[in-house]
Amino acid sequence: MAGGKPLLVFLGAALLVGLLATPASAAQPSPTAACETDGLDEPHVVVTVPGIDRTFTDSVTLYAGSTATVVLCDGSEPVSPNDGETWSIAQSDAIADSSALSDGWRIEIAAVETTAEIPARIEGSPVETGATIETTMGATAESELEGVGVLRFADQAAAAEYATLEADYRNASLDVTERASSVEAVTEEISTEGIDAELHDAALTELQALNADYTDMRANVDATRQLLFDAVFARGLAPDQHLQALSATEAQHAATDRTVGEATEAHSTAVENEYRTAADALRGYMVPVFALGLFVGLLAGGGYVTQKGREYDHFRELDSSSSYGLSVLVWPVGIAVVLLAVCAVLLYVSGGWHAYRGVIG
Repeated sequence: MAGGKPLLVFLGAALLVGLLATPASAAQPSPTAACETDGLDEPHVVVTVPGIDRTFTDSVTLYAGSTATVVLCDGSEPVSPNDGETWSIAQSDAIADSSALSDGWRIEIAAVETTAEIPARIEGSPVETGATIETTMGATAESELEGVGVLRFADQAAAAEYATLEADYRNASLDVTERASSVEAVTEEISTEGIDAELHDAALTELQALNADYTDMRANVDATRQLLFDAVFARGLAPDQHLQALSATEAQHAATDRTVGEATEAHSTAVENEYRTAADALRGYMVPVFALGLFVGLLAGGGYVTQKGREYDHFRELDSSSSYGLSVLVWPVGIAVVLLAVCAVLLYVSGGWHAYRGVIG
């Protein structure tokens, strides 16, 4: 069957972005690069967020549950907090948690809508200039992807759209997995019973349905990705949960791809094995049948032509106008064509044509 390989190639050509979260996190400026952004000489505070290649020096709006890095700059150089001994961040309504880094503090935004002037929260090192963080709750959608949980969006429409897209994607992924299981079942039948007309048609039907289901899943996952990307970069908001959802989406998509690839590859191998067996059997039949046909053809056809030749010689003696033309071969060739047609009909009726056409085609 030729339909399995194009499908496998098509499925294998589907590109995955398995490292989505890594490039997004890598876009966050380093503390040194952040301090060099505005060229100020006096001490000042800047904020960077995962997934955005930008340093916030004035204000930034963040979702509840997202994270950011606060960097204290002395001119163009970051000041190390030394685990809080040099400088630290006082707790506030906007900050749910904080932890010291080598060149700054990592903060987690609290689930509240408020504003925090970061310079005023710095302890241990007086600073007056710097960024302000505004927090927003946004609208929420409960993700059922592994390890994701609650996702926050700018408004209820975006949250509802994501919930619908994720549900459609998960259902489409389940459909593909179940269809791959159906292909595996047909493959098992082919491996144990051999391929015939019925199994050939059943396999073709399942593969076509798998292709359609996979196309639907691809459309759903692309739409889900796009909405998550939009949420990550919307209005400067950079929720870590969206990056985590992207990573979980890619992980599930990759797992589904592996399942489909294994099913189609196993089917292709099983069919190729059947064709190979059919080819060996066909060669085994062709040699003796060809020899027998050659013998019978020479015996019957040769005898017939010889008889006609003798009649021609006899008539030639009686009448010089007698001719000996190609019409003598009509009967031998006609019988051969009839026998070939009978063999072809028997091969088709027996179901062997579906297997043999892969050998002879």
